[in-house]
Amino acid sequence: MNPNLDETESFGIIRKEVDLTNKEKQYLLAVERGDVPTTRQIVEQFKVNNFNINCIDTLGRTAILIAIENENIEMIELLLNNGIEIGDALLHAINEENVEAVEMILHYEISNKGEEVITILIQVPSTSFSADITPIILAGHRDNYEIIKLLLSLGCRITKPHDIRCNCKQCVAGNDDDSLRHSRSRINSYKALASPSLISLSSKDPILTAFELCADLRRLSKLENEFKIDYEKLSLKCQEFAVDLLEQTRGSSELHIILNHDTNSTADENYTERQRLARLKVAIKYKQKKFVSHPNCQQLLASLWYEGLPGFRRKNVVAKICIIQAIGFMFPILSLCYLLIPTCFLGQLIRKPFIKFIIHSASYITFLCKFIFIYILNYRENLLFHEKYDNNLKSKIYTRQIYATLRSNIRKNETFGIFIHILVYNEGSSMTHWVNNKAQS
Repeated sequence: MNPNLDETESFGIIRKEVDLTNKEKQYLLAVERGDVPTTRQIVEQFKVNNFNINCIDTLGRTAILIAIENENIEMIELLLNNGIEIGDALLHAINEENVEAVEMILHYEISNKGEEVITILIQVPSTSFSADITPIILAGHRDNYEIIKLLLSLGCRITKPHDIRCNCKQCVAGNDDDSLRHSRSRINSYKALASPSLISLSSKDPILTAFELCADLRRLSKLENEFKIDYEKLSLKCQEFAVDLLEQTRGSSELHIILNHDTNSTADENYTERQRLARLKVAIKYKQKKFVSHPNCQQLLASLWYEGLPGFRRKNVVAKICIIQAIGFMFPILSLCYLLIPTCFLGQLIRKPFIKFIIHSASYITFLCKFIFIYILNYRENLLFHEKYDNNLKSKIYTRQIYATLRSNIRKNETFGIFIHILVYNEGSSMTHWVNNKAQS
């Protein structure tokens, strides 16, 4: 192989490094300096003499890449009008976030190639970027709102990568061919999908999209331990984007709309007076702690919790305790009102969250007190019963012990008189008669 050829097989590009002529050096130097008149003069004079307008410098840059790096819009327009090859200039313009250069290059490509520009936008051969980097993915990496909007208007989309455990032919072949490139391609796609500008422009429900993407990235961080840090950073980025959207609320009405929005319900159901907090439930489901703990969410939850007791949070401790005790002692009356007349003022009042909590707590405490009182009464009755039973049992055991001692010693002649005396003394004449009968037998 010729050593002057620099071949990049993975991208299908062969770049030949050749020596530059004096005119080509002057041409590239004029472009580098931003000298538009000199560049125009050189191009017009030597274009007919097989002048290579696409020559490259020692760093592998063409004239249009140099103009993009210098953000020289007039020079870019001059080069495009003289038919310079675009190559990967679009990717470099996106990487430099030069919106005007991107618009000019896209307009040039559309005017020359028409509908084929979509194919070019999907796959742009480049030696500076990997093969999986498309213009829309690179714009997502840079998170440039204007460029992303421009590319989306042309039909560019980012396909969500297959599941990491997918066994389709494409995934198996890509993993077998180059596992690192396959993994990096997935990361690049998710890095673009996690772009706040892309989510805002391409999703009907940006907050829900951020939640779902955050959950996917969190799961991937556990499955692909080698790229755990990358996935965790992207997951945190999605989480912070949802929080940033929540911070844009300017009042309680906007906050109610956001937190009560439900994608599965109709528009009329979303704007009802009842606080469903569907979006907050979704945030809890996807474990969005920062979203739930945000001051805006907490302020709304606090206002809903203390509804029915205006100014309760601003009262002192003694006043709060008195109010809680009053509601707690009145829970039987409030419960009867709710059962008999649920639409009355007291019946509606008992449905407020904090008042409902106080009534439930008072009811439960009352139940516990009754249970403890009944338990103490039963314990005392059982204790008295066991005392009486133990006394009777002790007397019976004492009598049986005497009978057992008598039976064991009645045959001994030396102790017979003593036992007779004890029995006579303790049990009377009936017991003495019973002992005599036993002795004769």
